[in-house]
Amino acid sequence: MSNLTKSLKITGCLILVLFSCSWAYAASVGDIAPLFTLPTLHTSVRDTGVLAGDTVSLKDLRGKVVFVNFWASWCGPCRKELPELDKLRRQYQKNGLVILAINIDKSKKKALSFLEKQPNKLSILLDPKKKVASLFKVRGMPSSFVLDSRGIIRYIHLGYSEKDTTKWRKEVETLLKEVKPKKEGKEDK
Repeated sequence: MSNLTKSLKITGCLILVLFSCSWAYAASVGDIAPLFTLPTLHTSVRDTGVLAGDTVSLKDLRGKVVFVNFWASWCGPCRKELPELDKLRRQYQKNGLVILAINIDKSKKKALSFLEKQPNKLSILLDPKKKVASLFKVRGMPSSFVLDSRGIIRYIHLGYSEKDTTKWRKEVETLLKEVKPKKEGKEDK
């Protein structure tokens, strides 16, 4: 066997190992969601309790069911998905659901332009350098991760289909039932 053939085989094996490792660490069902803090985009929205310029930290949302959605202005399915996410928010927010719609556009202007055509009251967060998307190992747009009250990824949705909304409701209802209300008058230990 020639040196070139040996080198090509070794290089191929190394590429295969590296590729395999990158998938092995992808966010999966059962993983603890990576913690992050991101700035908000929207102007003041009373329903969410989040003000423009504020930051939102996933750590501060422990105890709540959190729907983390990644989207972009160039994403066709995102145009259909965001209004459905807003409906989900309206239906379950009072029960403890938080939806974080994380925009990955490099340009804030593109996100704002998109949202002018897609008005909603979601908590829109900005991830222009895709650092949080990388933590979640997002592989396509849109991508969603549904977290239980302990911050564990329980469901993952890649892409969007009209059938997803029924799945989301079932998943959210299941997770909301698992949340134990804090007893009044007792301190957390």
